[in-house]
Amino acid sequence: MRLDRLAAAADNAIAAARAGDFGEMRQYLRRFDTLTSAIWTVQDAVFGSRRIIAADAGCSPSGGVTQADLRSPVPAEQDQRPCPAR
Repeated sequence: MRLDRLAAAADNAIAAARAGDFGEMRQYLRRFDTLTSAIWTVQDAVFGSRRIIAADAGCSPSGGVTQADLRSPVPAEQDQRPCPAR
């Protein structure tokens, strides 16, 4: 559901920009930014500790590069091995 709201905010911002309604566009971009922040907050709350454990183990929980990997202090090229089952 959050992704649907995020997509709708993006579509509305694009439509407003195409229509030249920049006040409306800014409103939808603020909504997009708020929804994006909420999604990342949930992502970090749910998977943040798993990512830290994976970084300490020198492996990637998904076995590949994820969005969390892109924000990680561990370089992606060093973080390609799947984590052992716990």
